[in-house]
Amino acid sequence: MFVSMVSFSVKAGLGWGYLLSRHGGAGKIAVSALLAVMYALLFAAAGVVAPRFVSSYDLFLPLWREGVTLHWAAALLILAWGVALLRSGTACCRDGHSSRAWLALVVPCPVCAGAVLASASCLILYFPGQAVPALTGLYAAFMTAAAVTAAVMSRSLGAGEKRAAASLGTAMILIAAYFMVSALVVPHFPEVRRVYRIAANAGTVGALLQSAIYLISSSMLYPAMFLLAAGFAAVTASAGAAAAGWAGRHGTGKMEPDMTALDGLDEILSRPGASWDDVEALWRAIRLERWKKLDHLRVLTRLGPAMGLVGTLIPMSTGLASLSQGDVSRLSGDLVIAFSTTVVGLCSGVAAYVLYTVRSRWLEEDLQALQAAMEVRASQVLDAGSK
Repeated sequence: MFVSMVSFSVKAGLGWGYLLSRHGGAGKIAVSALLAVMYALLFAAAGVVAPRFVSSYDLFLPLWREGVTLHWAAALLILAWGVALLRSGTACCRDGHSSRAWLALVVPCPVCAGAVLASASCLILYFPGQAVPALTGLYAAFMTAAAVTAAVMSRSLGAGEKRAAASLGTAMILIAAYFMVSALVVPHFPEVRRVYRIAANAGTVGALLQSAIYLISSSMLYPAMFLLAAGFAAVTASAGAAAAGWAGRHGTGKMEPDMTALDGLDEILSRPGASWDDVEALWRAIRLERWKKLDHLRVLTRLGPAMGLVGTLIPMSTGLASLSQGDVSRLSGDLVIAFSTTVVGLCSGVAAYVLYTVRSRWLEEDLQALQAAMEVRASQVLDAGSK
């Protein structure tokens, strides 16, 4: 949540910096004051709602369940607007009018407003007797980060509207990319309630670390599942390539080893002063290049089981917590995820190991045949040249 606050401050600072670059001295002061008041009202509203947020969490749960959808919608909107700015150039800024794309950056979207509310709720739970100073500090940190970003953005923009619009478009694309990545990394929104429960039970540094570790571990579930799916797809593609290779080696028209490297050998041998050292250097480069093609299988032999273990432990922890509350349906859903990721991870790792073993043996056979052919070709040329 606090990481989301930082991203929100940077996002607001980029739009703020664009506005500063388009106005003079008095205009800069007016723009800064207006934004400061707007964000102050946002934080004040969050401070009013936050004490009722955790106790009435079930009323907000439908919104939290749609949080990822809102996140993607905001990212796609900012991305489309940024691409339009880059493609249209000054077309969107004709007749001296500035681009209105800054609105997508400075105006809080539902996701940003939710991050402010969630962060304010956490602070109030951690510091129940000092809610106002805590929220004031959060607001001050937000405005400081936004002001620094605005100053950097304003200085980097040129006087021309075309360059300013292009810079704004690039910034919007980067923000949208961050939103898309974070949508895959952020923990499941219903898990926010558990974080608040941890914070409410103990307002200590230990509780803060406990909730931080919980957030970090929860945020790893979806990336682990994504890596598992990507690894399984890679193993499947490698299995298809291995099947084609086996058919080529054992079919009616037996496939010959790849001898294209001999062309490079002929080029080296045609140079004046060519020696066996040059041939050895070429052989080492060829061998390294061929083995690199199997690196992905080596990674997959370890990545699959590791991600399967990650995908098992995270749902198991939340499932056991659900069991303590009597939520058996939630426990069954978490167990399904845990066992499924284990199976997929182990199968991917075993398949990758088998494929790596078979293809490495094929590669060694091809390299031995290539090395013998290179030695024959080099001996014919170098021995003839020495006579």
